[in-house]
Amino acid sequence: MDEIITRVLNQIGDNELLEKLLLLSKSDLNSLLLKLYQEQGKTVTPVDLLKSFHKNRFTVPSDICPINYHIWNLISSNLMNTCFGSNTITTFSIS
Repeated sequence: MDEIITRVLNQIGDNELLEKLLLLSKSDLNSLLLKLYQEQGKTVTPVDLLKSFHKNRFTVPSDICPINYHIWNLISSNLMNTCFGSNTITTFSIS
């Protein structure tokens, strides 16, 4: 078994927890995970959140300019609306 999983199960004190969770339906497991994330989120401050993004190897600044991205999104959305006859009008403003 993976070292991290073993460490976590030992920390919780239930080496059979993984097998028990596997018995849950996918929707029940998702509900449980959402509740866990919700409870964890209650203790996170904005400062903690920023620190975690700086430490997280999976979060890196994008090379994409946000303004150019939104302009492209506006152009492509309006093009789609024109081509496919949607009545939706997309607006974008830079303040």
